[in-house]
Amino acid sequence: MLTALQFRLEDDTSNNNFSSEQKLGAINSATKAIVAMVSIGMLPDLVTKTDSGTLSTESVTGYKYKDLSSVSLTRGIDGILKVYDDTNDVWATIVSPLNFQFDSASSKYGTMATVMDNKLYIVPSSCTNVDIWHLKEPADIAASGDEITEFDPILQDIIVDLAESELWRADNRNERANAPYQNAISKINQINQGY
Repeated sequence: MLTALQFRLEDDTSNNNFSSEQKLGAINSATKAIVAMVSIGMLPDLVTKTDSGTLSTESVTGYKYKDLSSVSLTRGIDGILKVYDDTNDVWATIVSPLNFQFDSASSKYGTMATVMDNKLYIVPSSCTNVDIWHLKEPADIAASGDEITEFDPILQDIIVDLAESELWRADNRNERANAPYQNAISKINQINQGY
């Protein structure tokens, strides 16, 4: 990707127009942007499983939860793909906080999960352990390599488009920035229509 970006920027390895750090930063920024913009189905290599260990219990309310602050999670509640209730041996239904039923003793709807305040809340209270499948943050590209293997090849080209656009904007060359940005958005729209 770094090589492709250098070619598009008409900047060889001498880094006359943009430094290596600027290019790497733009690529890393673009990878984070692409995660927010494309359908989750295009990001299978970012799906990871986290075992919650024993769920915590809030002292006042008695609600069961998993603190997500140590989990590399992206896209908030949309980044939680599946939750499995190991205790009751069932899949949880993931709902928005507005639709979450905080009946801590039981849930007539089965196991439910939601994300609020960087915590994954679970009902019923009999649930003590869950497995969470979620989207993780993409790894930053290192100066030693020029490929990010976590993305489908079609997305790598879009990442280069977004990085190119970001660098031209930083250089106050908006007319050069618009074409790669519009190209990236067009490709993203086409991909998302397929999912």
